[in-house]
Amino acid sequence: LEAAPTGISTAQRLALVRAAFAELDPRIRLERLELDQPGPSYTADTLEALSAREPDSAFILILGSDQLALLPRWQRPERILQLASMAMAPRPGAEGALPEGLPCTLVPRWSGAPGEFIWLPGTDLDLASTPLRSKLAGDPADGSLSQALPPEVLAAISRENLYR
Repeated sequence: LEAAPTGISTAQRLALVRAAFAELDPRIRLERLELDQPGPSYTADTLEALSAREPDSAFILILGSDQLALLPRWQRPERILQLASMAMAPRPGAEGALPEGLPCTLVPRWSGAPGEFIWLPGTDLDLASTPLRSKLAGDPADGSLSQALPPEVLAAISRENLYR
């Protein structure tokens, strides 16, 4: 497995994802589809493969509100919205307006229909990955990290000396 741009291997990243979701619903599973294919992966291609494999399933893509403005620049954003709904996690300082020019509908409650956008409950924590990695590189014992990451993830990061 190749090292990720963060300097940790794909195997180490998988271990962190497993640690993050270990205590949640047992129906949640780690999907390796993008990891097991050669070359770059695009969300539209992944959703097409998942839809073909599980035609009766509904998919919802969770992203930070800071990514909404970038969505029209993703590979085939219209196709993504034909195959999945979006759940936006508010990020401090990110306005989070719905992207213009894309077929999307803001709804108060998810029905399972593709193209729907819902807002997740907010938080004051800045959970963007780049600042988190910077904090981890500086001081993994930083108290704010315990609010942002599950204890199992912090323990694995410390044990493996990751992001240093």
